[in-house]
Amino acid sequence: MGCLSQPYILLLTSAALILIAISVVSGTLAKSVKWTFYNEAIDYGFGYILYMYAYQNLWTSYDIWKTGDQVYTKVFIPTEFRDDSWRLIPRLLILTAVGLGLLSFIVLLVGSLVPVFNRKPAVLNAWRIGSSVISLCAGGLLVSCLVYYEGHYKSILSVLFDNPANQYPDKENISVGYYLTAFASAMFFASSIINIVNVVILIKSSKASVKPIELLQETKEKTTSKTID
Repeated sequence: MGCLSQPYILLLTSAALILIAISVVSGTLAKSVKWTFYNEAIDYGFGYILYMYAYQNLWTSYDIWKTGDQVYTKVFIPTEFRDDSWRLIPRLLILTAVGLGLLSFIVLLVGSLVPVFNRKPAVLNAWRIGSSVISLCAGGLLVSCLVYYEGHYKSILSVLFDNPANQYPDKENISVGYYLTAFASAMFFASSIINIVNVVILIKSSKASVKPIELLQETKEKTTSKTID
């Protein structure tokens, strides 16, 4: 069995990256995947240490202090003041990105592998460029999701958290779900770039195949002209 050509290797790589991105970002919607995670020991001196343990995903928040364990500090706003509605937007952005990813995958494979749709290089390139644009949009939506999350996730914390006197750890406590989404976004962008590279290769190979035909035609014309003379 012969080796796959470079365009097909790039095609399969691009398709694989899209599938990886879809799988990873879909997983971030699971309730078991933490987006924010606080697990700190706050030492106030004189043997006075408070332990903070809490996390949130895109659906719920968990604060162990609510269970009655007085060892842990209170992190999240009490239930009556809590507002989780902002997390609807990240969920919608991710679901839309998943849909676009599936569309990009279908466009890429149908346009590249179904003979009816790729008989002409220009048409084949159009399919691949279309898939590339869709992947870019999916990656862009995930970036928007990350930016939005960074700007809102601390709104669910207790007001005590923002008071420097309470010495809560001042750092970005973003967790697995956030980084997985960033990775998925990178996969979408990488797929888009590979598609464009494939388009460039196809254009160059098409031009290279035209030149020998033109030279052959010129040679025939010259031979015919000499014969007539």
